[in-house]
Amino acid sequence: KKIYSDTFYNCNNIQNVYIGENVEGIESQAFYRLLNCKNLIFAPNSKLSKIGDWSFYYLSNNTENGIDEVIIPPSVTEIGMYCFQYSNIKKITISASNIETGAFWGCELTSVIISSKITSIGNAAFWGCNKLITMRVEATTPPTLVDTDSISSATTQIQVPMESVEAYKTATNWSNFADIIVGYTE
Repeated sequence: KKIYSDTFYNCNNIQNVYIGENVEGIESQAFYRLLNCKNLIFAPNSKLSKIGDWSFYYLSNNTENGIDEVIIPPSVTEIGMYCFQYSNIKKITISASNIETGAFWGCELTSVIISSKITSIGNAAFWGCNKLITMRVEATTPPTLVDTDSISSATTQIQVPMESVEAYKTATNWSNFADIIVGYTE
């Protein structure tokens, strides 16, 4: 039910990680520096509620192609501080309501989808994601964006629900990205 702190710390021979549906918690640094990881899969019917600080720090960093896609299950409410920092993940789908400080700092992300459950995006959450092209935020009410450094300046487009474009363009800290905020429809 729980993966404890440092359980797989620096286990560089691990190439595939599957988090089963009965896992309820992942503590800090549980999968810290799995440099050769090629796949991270969460069970779709997961009971996981929180991914702890630095849990997947430096995940797949030395692999040439990295991890194509990670889908964080809807059961997760919080993604801890620096959780995926410097991980080589290309695309991520997030259903959490809270993304903590530096959660994806320096990741190789090109695409991010954040579900309508989001209420807060922490300081530097996506800072240094220099390949980030598209961030899609599905919440109709703009979530708290703690700082303008929460989103990488390299981001070329932030997609929000069509009816919420003006709300995002004028919301605190979101307004700094007004020129790249566009509406989408389902």
